[in-house]
Amino acid sequence: MKCNPNEIVDNWDNVKDVVLNCNDIMLSMDGLESTNDFIRNTGSFKKTLNAIKCLKENNQLVRLHF
Repeated sequence: MKCNPNEIVDNWDNVKDVVLNCNDIMLSMDGLESTNDFIRNTGSFKKTLNAIKCLKENNQLVRLHF
């Protein structure tokens, strides 16, 4: 199963059941913070960084697409 949880993975308890059933977690960014937030909404760059941190802290493999 593939997951694209960019803006929902800010708290492990919120998504652990979904994420643990995924074998391929993909996150996307559209450049540096200003460009990414212009394209995706203000704050989405930091949310994605938080998602990466949360997933890595819980030993999840993450793929990042630019």
